[in-house]
Amino acid sequence: MNRLRGLSIWRANRASIIAGCLLVAFSGGAIACDETLVALIGPDRTHVRQQQNRALRSGQSHYLEPVPPELARTARENLPMFQIAHRLNPIQEADSLMIDAYLGSDYASTTSDVFVMPLDSRSVCILAPESVIFLSDNATHHYVTIDEIDFAAQSVTLVDPWASVSFLLRGRNLVGIRAEIVAPVNGVDRLKMAIDDFLRVLRGVVEAADPQMMFKAIEKNYPELANSEDYLFWKYSHMIGSGRYDDIITAISDLQMRGDIGSKPRLKLLVDFATDITGIVLTGLPHHEKGNSDADKDTRFTAFLERVEGYSRLPWILRWLLIDRSKAAGDSFLLPVVDRLLRADTRDIDVRIAKAQTLIRLQRPVEAHAEADLAEQQWNTDLGSLIQADTPGKAIAMVFDSPIKLVSVNVLRWRYGRIRLAQLTSSEMDRSGADVPSSLAELIKRYPRSQLEFLYDYLHLYALTEDTAKQDALLDAAVFEVHPQALVKPSTSAAANTEMVEHLSGALYQFFRADRIADVNRPSDHRVFTTQVLRREICRLSENGRSAPQPNKNAAAALQKMCSSPNSR
Repeated sequence: MNRLRGLSIWRANRASIIAGCLLVAFSGGAIACDETLVALIGPDRTHVRQQQNRALRSGQSHYLEPVPPELARTARENLPMFQIAHRLNPIQEADSLMIDAYLGSDYASTTSDVFVMPLDSRSVCILAPESVIFLSDNATHHYVTIDEIDFAAQSVTLVDPWASVSFLLRGRNLVGIRAEIVAPVNGVDRLKMAIDDFLRVLRGVVEAADPQMMFKAIEKNYPELANSEDYLFWKYSHMIGSGRYDDIITAISDLQMRGDIGSKPRLKLLVDFATDITGIVLTGLPHHEKGNSDADKDTRFTAFLERVEGYSRLPWILRWLLIDRSKAAGDSFLLPVVDRLLRADTRDIDVRIAKAQTLIRLQRPVEAHAEADLAEQQWNTDLGSLIQADTPGKAIAMVFDSPIKLVSVNVLRWRYGRIRLAQLTSSEMDRSGADVPSSLAELIKRYPRSQLEFLYDYLHLYALTEDTAKQDALLDAAVFEVHPQALVKPSTSAAANTEMVEHLSGALYQFFRADRIADVNRPSDHRVFTTQVLRREICRLSENGRSAPQPNKNAAAALQKMCSSPNSR
């Protein structure tokens, strides 16, 4: 399932544009690239990217419902939101490196999440087929993917399911762009335009396929950026934020070998952060350390927490990584970490949610509920700034009742699911001492558009509890109470069936690989895995080797046994 499949098109009035867009005129001369991303990745890789992109976009048509006018006028996207959405996605993929940058001197931001590059004729040099690009004429904004760049013919071709109604067609935009619809591939229309026209509406890029090669293309074509603190901070914060050990170690090594760290304090902060992530956070030290005195351990941990407060200034992806990695060190380690982050920024909703979840695991339901309520207050504030509807109720309806796949709306849904789950769990614990909620199914029915997101968190609770009876009850509720006919009676919408199966199969498969669903013969598990459509999808994921790391022996054996059954085919 593609992390960027929620791309959409929307209109905004000038007051709601992320930043003022400078309408740039280009000379029409030949594009001079020191080295293109296409050349760096080579013809074979370029072809693979092009074919993958075409195949993927061919299945996107059912996500293209028109954006409601009131939502189109108010919803705002921004490039860093893709990073947040990728990590909050209930069916989260393995750690990965994805980079994003705005293009154009008129963009400016005080947040460490945003990086702005010059917009000029070199900008096309750092793109390739499958690059996701942000386009705007200052009134209409659109994310789309590149299909082909023809430097000889000075043209760019886009794969765009919206081609037939694109604002890039003649007479549909404010800057005189005259794109043309060209022959479709895999049933998806394409748009072709001159590179000069393309550069007049290019405003940003998201690169997930070959980000390391994009770094090289940038450094070749923008030598004035290569040693700047802003660029290096952006590059290495994304490498560290990927969560991949090799990327983190490479970033530490590259930065420590530089002779100018002393004059670039933001890079020094990155080195400290990465060193902590691979040291004290990874090992859980000094909490789990043996041999040293308690006083020494406390001193080292206090010093670490003081650094954590400084880490609140780092990009969101690094704060998320710190919380994610601290979970493995234990809740007694994690709780002071989230407290320090919140001391520095009380508005960080994801840190607030993480604190509520931590308190739940520590059996402190009253405090947990208070934190979840604070998170909901921040969620309401975020909702108001994102969707400026006439009333809060109307804004909430846009989030939960609209089928639109805008990234920012998905982020709101996923955060709200975690908040409500924490509220229900802590309330139930406070009343009866139970460690799982009993009424989440009702909540999911109330917000059917978000049922899959809630369902994934429900399965997290299923995995956490050691009570077999509660495991069975949770899984039964998640799979059968929430949508009792979805797995046994096909929906009238093929698209809805496909999406539900993808989400649910992906969730179950990840738990299976972690050996958290250990016995396919237990009644509740058996009913899930003998549902033929789910079995087929789970086994397909297994054959494709999705979701590293590899399962342990017990999970692998059970998975192989299940998938060798005739019913799984």
